[in-house]
Amino acid sequence: MLDNEFAAGAPWVTTVPPDQHLVAKYAGLYLAELLLAYELKKPHSWIPGDMAVRRLWWAYPATMAAIHIKNGVGNIRTQGPGGCTSIECAEQMQ
Repeated sequence: MLDNEFAAGAPWVTTVPPDQHLVAKYAGLYLAELLLAYELKKPHSWIPGDMAVRRLWWAYPATMAAIHIKNGVGNIRTQGPGGCTSIECAEQMQ
C-alpha cells in the first residue's frame, strides 16, 4: 500500500520503509506453526492424552486460517482518506 501511495504522490508518505526483515521474521513464525502442526500429528508417548491431541491437530491451523481471512477481508475494506474502500478507490482511478 505504501508503495502505491508513495508513487501516487501522497503527501503523508515521504519514504517507503524496507520490509525484508518483516518478511524473514514472519516466514520463520509461519514455518514454526507448520512444524508444530505436523509434529502434533505424530504419536508421542510422553504427551498425556496423546490420542486427543493427535485428533485435534487441525484445530490450530484452521483457526489461524480463519483469522487470517478475516483480517485480509478487513484490510480490503479499509477506507482511504477520501472515504472510499480500496476497491472503490481502485475503480475510481481507472
